[in-house]
Amino acid sequence: MLRTLFPETYEFWTYALQPSSSSKTLPSVGLIVAWTTLVTISAQLGSRVLLLPAPVLSNLIGLALALLLGFRSNQAFTRYAEGRLHWTSLVAKLRLCVIDVVSASGFPDEGKVKLKTTKILIAIAYATKHYLRGDSLSNMTDLEEFVTIKSQSNKASTHKPGARKLPLDLLVSLNRVAVDSQISCIRGYIGGIVDDFGALERVDTTPLPPAYTVLLRRLLFLHLLTLPMQYALELRWSTPVVVGLVAWALLSVEWVAGIVDGPFGFDDEDLDLDRFCRELKEEFEAMLEMPLNPDPTVIFAEVQTTRKKHKRY
Repeated sequence: MLRTLFPETYEFWTYALQPSSSSKTLPSVGLIVAWTTLVTISAQLGSRVLLLPAPVLSNLIGLALALLLGFRSNQAFTRYAEGRLHWTSLVAKLRLCVIDVVSASGFPDEGKVKLKTTKILIAIAYATKHYLRGDSLSNMTDLEEFVTIKSQSNKASTHKPGARKLPLDLLVSLNRVAVDSQISCIRGYIGGIVDDFGALERVDTTPLPPAYTVLLRRLLFLHLLTLPMQYALELRWSTPVVVGLVAWALLSVEWVAGIVDGPFGFDDEDLDLDRFCRELKEEFEAMLEMPLNPDPTVIFAEVQTTRKKHKRY
């Protein structure tokens, strides 16, 4: 009934009240509420041991906390937006490359070359997704329908183990196809794809320094622990409720900032790279007017261990 009469209001409150990952802050909120309840009971029984004078300390800490939390959130959402921007740029170059390849003609084994090139291009998107998430080759099962990755770990190698990156191996294969087939338009996009891959790698491996996050969280908990000590006499029995709501709001903002600071993971708030890759595959199949599944292209790549991911502090 409400959904029919007030669709916008219904949608707003349905979205606002749905469960989210910020609920993981509830144990910390519960700890703050328990402390606040203890302070409130002590104050109502006439004890002044756990109380502080006028809320000067809370105001000073709150000012510093507001600046730190604002900067933290701004940096996190900037990284999130940058990740989306460079992924879009990468996809745009892959699309343009496929369009040029599909439109080209007059070279040997035209159909086979177009299919092979398109497979490598979509595999680049999938391989980039796995690289950003720190997956090992054994977890890249969705690549099997496009390319077959064979190990060269038993062969002599001069580079450090794990130094090679699968998306770059695929670009090498793409360049070989361009040279062998004399499709010059492909080589024009490789540099741009490398630039976007480097930009995505920079976003993924340059989090906010842990020391900053540690300082922010220490000030945050100091602020929340001193709040009831300064307002228990004024707010009386409503102090646990008020402080609990304040704690939930501040801790949730800090938690969400920590989640979006690494936008390539598996959380609901992260970029949906699985959907992006799936939609890109469907687009390429439509352009080529045939499925990409049969006879995957063979790509040789160094067997990698899971790439070290930065921690979300």
